[in-house]
Amino acid sequence: MPSTDGRVHVIVVCGGSGAEHDVSVASADSILEHLDATAYRATRLVIGRDGRWFRDGEALPGLAAAVALLEGADVVFPIIHGTGGEDGTLAALLDLCGVPYVGPGLRAGAVSMDKHLTKLLARDADVRVAPGVMLDTRQPDALGSFPAGLDAPVFVKPNQEGSSFGVSRVTDLDELEKAVAHAAEFDRYVLVEKEVAGREIDIAVIERPDGTLAVSAPLEIRVGSGTFFDTDAKYAEGGAEFLVPAPVPDTTAERIGQVSLLLYGLLGCEGLARFDYFVDDLGEPILNEVNVVPGLTAHSQVPRMFKAQGIEYSELLDILITTALTRAGEAG
Repeated sequence: MPSTDGRVHVIVVCGGSGAEHDVSVASADSILEHLDATAYRATRLVIGRDGRWFRDGEALPGLAAAVALLEGADVVFPIIHGTGGEDGTLAALLDLCGVPYVGPGLRAGAVSMDKHLTKLLARDADVRVAPGVMLDTRQPDALGSFPAGLDAPVFVKPNQEGSSFGVSRVTDLDELEKAVAHAAEFDRYVLVEKEVAGREIDIAVIERPDGTLAVSAPLEIRVGSGTFFDTDAKYAEGGAEFLVPAPVPDTTAERIGQVSLLLYGLLGCEGLARFDYFVDDLGEPILNEVNVVPGLTAHSQVPRMFKAQGIEYSELLDILITTALTRAGEAG
């Protein structure tokens, strides 16, 4: 129900204690800047790195005060990337509060944040994934379970983390122990995957208010020779080149879209999800990862992909919020 002034009261929740705190705040700031002020009354709620909640820079007395604010919203826009948000934690709290919210519920968040589990499900659905193994670094001799057939180069990454934090490219397996230790700073479970040759292509799926799904234009990421799309490349000025629409044949774009729609349903996604692939010379996508709370600054991949189809950033935000309210109305 709209607020007393006729506008919809949106609470944008950002921050969190995870490694992507600053990225989340940047996404929130961009959302707040581009929301239509005639249609929405927005409140910024930040979860600090220490777990405390802040409203407009002022610390709240505790979780109960934050919950009271959330329960008074017409809709919540959670934009915490990674742990503590995207992994379903925040969705579970909002479900308990009984407030409508943008994006996925607990199931999609928890499953998609687990890269290993996501790829097991994808592989069962005949979606290609890179050969790999997950290591539990708290087990004695964790590297003892490393398969002999998985030769370098490999990528070593935390199983549950985003923005390429903790990711290393290993070209000599003598460096593996160091790379695993670095990834373990972010997650006890570490994924080691064979490097895949192919173009890096992203695509997004969005849910409209009427429940239908729309696939974005594909976007190609190009980084310098001998490097990969790491944290620096993601956020440094000129760190990567984005080509949108990606210069791929229509058949390849259609195939990537079909696979993404399959995964969207399989994972139980809602609202918005971004799917990242490597595409081989035959145009076949190999799943890299799924992001159900992707970066959402005006210059992030998702807004770029939908802008290529004529959907401006503010309209994209409106679609997400209206869909969340419509879904909640149907459920109620």
